[in-house]
Amino acid sequence: MAPARDGMTRESILYAINHLFLPPQLPQQHDYSQACVRSLVGFVTQALQDFEHHSEGFHQSVTKTAANVLLTFSELHAIGDSQVSVQPEMLATRLRDLCTKGGCMLLQVTSQNAGMLINRVADDVHFEMFERTSSNGPIVDNRGRLIRTFPGQAVAVPVYSLLQDDVMGTLVLAISKMSDQDAAFSQPTAKKAGTKIAEVRHSTNPLIVTDYLSSILLTLGSAIEVQAINKKMREEVMYMSTKVPWFRSDTWLVFRVGLHLTMSTT
Repeated sequence: MAPARDGMTRESILYAINHLFLPPQLPQQHDYSQACVRSLVGFVTQALQDFEHHSEGFHQSVTKTAANVLLTFSELHAIGDSQVSVQPEMLATRLRDLCTKGGCMLLQVTSQNAGMLINRVADDVHFEMFERTSSNGPIVDNRGRLIRTFPGQAVAVPVYSLLQDDVMGTLVLAISKMSDQDAAFSQPTAKKAGTKIAEVRHSTNPLIVTDYLSSILLTLGSAIEVQAINKKMREEVMYMSTKVPWFRSDTWLVFRVGLHLTMSTT
C-alpha cells in the first residue's frame, strides 16, 4: 500500500483538520474512512519528506529516518474498509530484513488498541509497546491535556533468536492476528437487562500486546529500560445519538508517539 500523493479531497482535508488540529467543533460520531486515512498517511509522509529536503546535516539525517519509518508503515499495513491491519507477509519480510540489515518499523495493532516500535540495536531487536488511546475515564474527567508516558514496556530479543524460522513465523502470525481480531476479555463491558455486553463506546484494554505479547518476548530476551517520553496530549470522546463515539485518529496517535520515540533516540 503506497501512500497517496494526489490532491486531497474536501472530505479528507476536513478529516485531517479534525484529527490533527482538534478544532472546537468536532464530529459527534466515529468517522473512520478508508480514503481519508490513506490520504492522512500520505500527507504526513510527504510533509516529512519535504522537510527532509529543506534540512541539512544531522537534522536531515534524523528527518530521513523518520520519513523512512512512515514509508515502511505504509508497506506493512493495509488500510481496509473498517480499520488498519498489519500485513503478515510484508511483516515477515521486513522483520527479517531488520534483523539482518538494521532499521526501524512502526506497527499499529488496531484491534488491541496498541502500537509497537521495533528497531535493531547492536545484536538485539528492541520491541517497544504502548497503549494507543487512553481509557475514556481519564479523557472525560481530565481538565486540559493528558500527560502520558511512552513506551509502556520494552523487551530486547537477541537477533539469533528471532531468526529461527519457528520463532519468526509464530511472532508474525501472532502480531497480524492481534491487529485485526478482537479479544472479548480485553473489551470493557456494561450490564444491560442483567446481561454483560461489550461496551463499544470505551477503548480496548491493550493487555494482549502490553502483557501477553511482552511475556512471550521475555521468554526469548529480557526487559530493558529505554529512553521514555512524556507527551501532553489533547484527547476527546465525542458522541451524540450514536453507538460508536469519535476519538482522534488511531493512526495519527501511533505516528506521533512512534516518530517522537524514533527522533529522540536517533
